[in-house]
Parts: sequence; structure tokens; C-alpha cells
Amino acid sequence: MKQTMKKSLSRGVLLLFLSMLVTTIALAQKKVTGKVTGKATGEPLTGASVLIKGTASGTTTDAQGNFTLPLPRRGSVITVSYTGMTNQEFTINEARTLNVQLDNTSANS
Repeated sequence: MKQTMKKSLSRGVLLLFLSMLVTTIALAQKKVTGKVTGKATGEPLTGASVLIKGTASGTTTDAQGNFTLPLPRRGSVITVSYTGMTNQEFTINEARTLNVQLDNTSANS
């Protein structure tokens, strides 16, 4: 009887560990991706800043204007900026893709 209890306990601990591992992996894979382009030209903006407001988390766009960030918590604000362009902010709820067109600063003056 003791061995049966030990086996049941061992299986329970193993199942708990595996479920925690699967949950951690699933959460780690969630991300927000997108592309930043200039509104006037449609060209990708290389090196645009994409930051989660109020945190130290962020990235810059690659040569094609693409970016990937770990998915922030619901309601987080993402700020997109580029020199000579007007910054934009977006509240993240369910969206996993964020395509941004930035205006020239002079176009808004």
C-alpha cells in the first residue's frame, strides 16, 4: 500500500511539474510583432524605437521595418518613434500584430 501511495504521489508531482512547464513555455512564446513604415512613402523605417511605456522593455525595427516584442500585459501602451516623425502610442489588448505608419513631423506642423 505504501508503494501505491508513493507512485500516486510521484505521478501527481510529475504531472504538476509538466503542466507548469507547458504553461511557462506557452507564455514565453506570446509576442507582439509588426512593421513600421513611413506614411508618405510606405518605405520601412529601419531603427525605429518600439517601447512598452513605463518599462525598460523595447526594441528597434530591423532593415525591413519589422519588430518583435514579448507580449505585454493587457492594457499596456506601446510607443513607436523615429527621428523626424511624429510618435504614436497604441494600447495593447488582444492584438498580436501592430503595423504602424508614422507621419513626418513637418507634415503635422
